[in-house]
Amino acid sequence: MSDNEHTLIQGSQNSPATRLAAAPFDNLPDADIILRSTDYVDFRVHKGVLSIASPIFGDMFRMGREEKKGEEIGGLPVVPMLTEDSKVLDIVLRLCYPVDKPTFDKVEDIQRILPAAEKYQMGAALKHLGEKLVSPQFLIPEPFRVFAVARRYDMENEVRIAAKQTLRHSLPGPDIPEMKSISASSHLQLWEFRNCRVIPATVVASNFSWVANREQVKREWSFLGGCSCAKDVTTPVNFADGAISPTKYWREYMRRAETALGSNPSGTTVTSAAILWPTVGDMRISGCPTCSAPRALENLRIFSEVFATEIERVTIEVNLFSGMVIIHRRNLLQVTANFQFD
Repeated sequence: MSDNEHTLIQGSQNSPATRLAAAPFDNLPDADIILRSTDYVDFRVHKGVLSIASPIFGDMFRMGREEKKGEEIGGLPVVPMLTEDSKVLDIVLRLCYPVDKPTFDKVEDIQRILPAAEKYQMGAALKHLGEKLVSPQFLIPEPFRVFAVARRYDMENEVRIAAKQTLRHSLPGPDIPEMKSISASSHLQLWEFRNCRVIPATVVASNFSWVANREQVKREWSFLGGCSCAKDVTTPVNFADGAISPTKYWREYMRRAETALGSNPSGTTVTSAAILWPTVGDMRISGCPTCSAPRALENLRIFSEVFATEIERVTIEVNLFSGMVIIHRRNLLQVTANFQFD
């Protein structure tokens, strides 16, 4: 009876029973080696494929180490895996073979696979896992967890992406276990990245010289110069053809944005409902037919997007790179002393 005819293979008195892996690793054509997981599941695979996917396996096969283990099944040498159970090994192998790739429902699912992919230096598998880690499915709701996992495995590109996404959230408390697994320097790195974006971002919300220099912004918009109601004469905006006094609705929006940017220095902060909609509500109930008109509300939305773009522009020089925060300090000092807008 062939050892492929049953999924259960009886072990000896001193070893547990083994079983065959799920398809396709139960009977791959021309398989020339068996990898045995820690829970005694046998995966029939190809040395050539593993050698391409992993230089560690490639070195092992070139040195003939797998043949020194002694055990064989159907003429195929058996290599016991020291740390990978069948679930991990199945996913790792699917990332090496041209088969349907596994799906991941939680960050933990990716975390389980990363140690094996890293240990065996599986570049393509690590790339795939990194792409999944920063997919919207995980990045948007859990950026701090994604950052910590990426930092732990030295995924520079994913660290950058996750760090930027964290700016949309307040700093977390102690309830994110992954953040406890990274070094104090990594925590400091993230804090500096955020802190060094706060200054230029909040200046955009309090120094309005950039407003007149953006062609998308129209002085005739009601909340700027297009309506005479509820003017705030204390904060003029200087256009080329003269200064205008914006409405108090716009000014309150900018104050609210400045405060929020102190905690979340991201362009998305100023387009969020929490910051934008109180002003929309005030304009709607203002009693002014100009300020409450749908066009005025749409113009405010457009302005918020221009505002967000400006925040991203002036904070672009703060970068997370190779475990360090690189700050163009000369420009940052100039920003704080005398902010210049192109």
